[in-house]
Amino acid sequence: MATGKRAAVLDSDGKFRKEVADFLKKNGYTEVLETNKSSEVLKEHVANPFNLVIVEWEIQDLGGDLFLRKIAKHNGRKCRIVVIFDGSSSVHIETKVGCYLVKPLEAQDFDKLLR
Repeated sequence: MATGKRAAVLDSDGKFRKEVADFLKKNGYTEVLETNKSSEVLKEHVANPFNLVIVEWEIQDLGGDLFLRKIAKHNGRKCRIVVIFDGSSSVHIETKVGCYLVKPLEAQDFDKLLR
């Protein structure tokens, strides 16, 4: 089991995933999973919980709402979850999530990932 801080970046945009992962690694995360498959994040989280999960609301294989419900079942260690919305998205969320950000992210938005 890893001892450092772990994060997952779940987003359909590979360039965005890489940018966020690089930022997290520069700020103390020792392991960052970059993927567009929510099943991969869920499998890893069950085996060794993440400290932080960043998820695109409209992720294609499950969708943000279903993903949040599934990860909540295995969130005994209470990882921080940040939901990313596309600037054109208009949704109402009734789940408890620590932080919401809207693409495109500005430099100051990245700092919100660490709070």
